[in-house]
Amino acid sequence: MKHLNPLPESKSGVPSGRRCPFTLIELLVVIAIIAILASMLLPALNQARANSKRTSCLGNVRQIGIGMMFYVDSERGYYPVTDFNTTTSWDNALALYDGRRIAENYRHGVLQSTQTGKQPLYHCPSDLVVRNGTAIPRSYSLTLYCSASPLPRASGLSGSSVDSDYTYPASRKSSQIRKPSKFIAMVEFSDAGNQMGRTSKNNGWYNGIVGVNFLRSKFIGALPDQEFWQHDAKSARSNMLFSDGHAEYITFAATVAPNAFNNTGASNANTMWDVN
Repeated sequence: MKHLNPLPESKSGVPSGRRCPFTLIELLVVIAIIAILASMLLPALNQARANSKRTSCLGNVRQIGIGMMFYVDSERGYYPVTDFNTTTSWDNALALYDGRRIAENYRHGVLQSTQTGKQPLYHCPSDLVVRNGTAIPRSYSLTLYCSASPLPRASGLSGSSVDSDYTYPASRKSSQIRKPSKFIAMVEFSDAGNQMGRTSKNNGWYNGIVGVNFLRSKFIGALPDQEFWQHDAKSARSNMLFSDGHAEYITFAATVAPNAFNNTGASNANTMWDVN
């Protein structure tokens, strides 16, 4: 029978073919190094995730803008409206042009997740505001228009001919906009009542339509209400659609400059909310 030769011993007295196990101190040092590296990488990973959501949201805004351009072209230049009489909201008005497949009987009233799926096009990935029941979240709102109301309150695209009464739906015609590349058509707005297909006679935000002064009122001092500024709660930077169909990621302050962003009595003249 052949006998295996024992492994030669090293100078330390430990067989040279075997590794020494980690000591407790060495193991703790390795764990500490891993923890430090993780703490350094985690903020970068979180930022990358946030940027990915923001980019996805910007893509949503652009795609909605394309659908809106098709709608405007087919409706003699008019932007979509929310009609309380037929319980049709502006998102449902775009259903034939934004790539969605919605059955005719689901194009009126509040859209439910059991009826039409999640409708991700109208939901920003950063919007975590809880909606009621099974209604589908809508993260975007058109800018408020009222043909009977002068600047600065209702210079947007969609609304009514009687102040905030959607029994009298109305919208602006594209030919009325002098600088479409500088005029805001749609903003991010993740209010709990902003639900797809939602219509209400007297509450514009239920219809996904919002005015600039309402957004101004959401600033507490220099800081905005976080519910409405998902991507940047410090400077209220968000994705906005302009009436020529392009989208930008900009601060709210830039849209109302040179006026103070929280001045609810300021005029919209010469701002991105000024149709002229």
